[in-house]
Formats: sequence, C-alpha cells, structure tokens
Amino acid sequence: MPTIKSLQLHVPSLAEQRSIADRLEKGLEQANGLAKCNEEGAAAIEALPGKLLGRCSEAGSLPTCLV
Repeated sequence: MPTIKSLQLHVPSLAEQRSIADRLEKGLEQANGLAKCNEEGAAAIEALPGKLLGRCSEAGSLPTCLV
C-alpha cells in the first residue's frame, strides 16, 4: 500500500477567502430563491385540484369539466 511521504496544504490568501465567501454567499442567495420558488410551486400544485373543482362547479357541469 502506498504511503504519503509529504503533504502540502494550500492555505488561501485573504483575498481568495473573500472571493470564496462571496461566491458561497451568492450561491446561498440563489439556493434560497430556488427554495422559495419550489415552495410556491408546490403550494400552487396542491391548490390546483380545488381551483379546478371550483371552476368546474362554476361552469355547472363537473363531469364535462374534468374530461
């Protein structure tokens, strides 16, 4: 089994750390936006059957409406 003879770690500079932090923050904002969009989409999908039923009952003919 091979062994590690030396290990070199790259420690990012302060500027690199800030750049990484900025990208992570932007990514988090995007993720939060997508999560909100997904929640709104899920709520709309859950409400859809009720809306369809409401439209159908307003139309006066439920079976025709659902076909």
